[in-house]
Amino acid sequence: MHITTYTEPGSAQRPNEDWVGTTNNLITVLDGVSAYADLDGCHHGTPWFVANLGIRILTAASDPATTLPDALADAIRQTNALHEHTCRLTELGTPAAAVAIVRVGDQTTEWLGLADTTIALVRHTGELTVHTDNRVDHIATEQRDAALATPLRSPEHPNAITRLQQEQRLYRNTRDGYWVAGTDSSAAYQAETGTLPTRDLAKVLVTTDGAARIVDVFQQLDWQSAIDSISLHGLPVLVRQTRELEAADPDGVTWRRYKPADDATAALMTV
Repeated sequence: MHITTYTEPGSAQRPNEDWVGTTNNLITVLDGVSAYADLDGCHHGTPWFVANLGIRILTAASDPATTLPDALADAIRQTNALHEHTCRLTELGTPAAAVAIVRVGDQTTEWLGLADTTIALVRHTGELTVHTDNRVDHIATEQRDAALATPLRSPEHPNAITRLQQEQRLYRNTRDGYWVAGTDSSAAYQAETGTLPTRDLAKVLVTTDGAARIVDVFQQLDWQSAIDSISLHGLPVLVRQTRELEAADPDGVTWRRYKPADDATAALMTV
């Protein structure tokens, strides 16, 4: 197996809130939930959270006897223990992240997706399956539409995003809402999961939503052509093409989105 990774912040003014880690048969990708509304429950911030959660997921999931939901739940509990005595983890304003995990075993490949990361699996037959947990898209739709309709560089845009996030937080990790990796370890068991025989698997692409923009926002490539491009030119080229599209539409008029540019992270595994 061969794995390549790439991560890049969306802006020089903000730290990268994505995280990627790998072993010889395992990929873990996290996309921290950007906080426009204050993270009043935790003073550490999102980059600290994703780095600490990510390494603990990678460690727990490296044990083939541990299921991926159990690995994620254990990692959340361990991360909570790092700051439960200094931060108010019961507050809505605590860091959270979308998570993707892919583990390739001798016989079976397992995957887990929680929130809006994307996992694309290519079989030797050429069949492609793509998995994205988009439950958040069905929450706070009025505030979402208002935020997307507000020009990105307008004075009103930060307030529109804050209103959206404040409403979304009310539904975070609730039965009628959506699920992310935050302080509630039970969210791990609400993730989308699946398996396939390893002998059938040719390639795996895992991305944050910032690296998926060229497909699902800008619609300049489909997933098959994106994987073909990455295989030929490498992951940085895909992100550079995304940056060019973002720069060509700075106000989000042609392609509506929440940020002018987003952190972009991807990992490609060839089995």
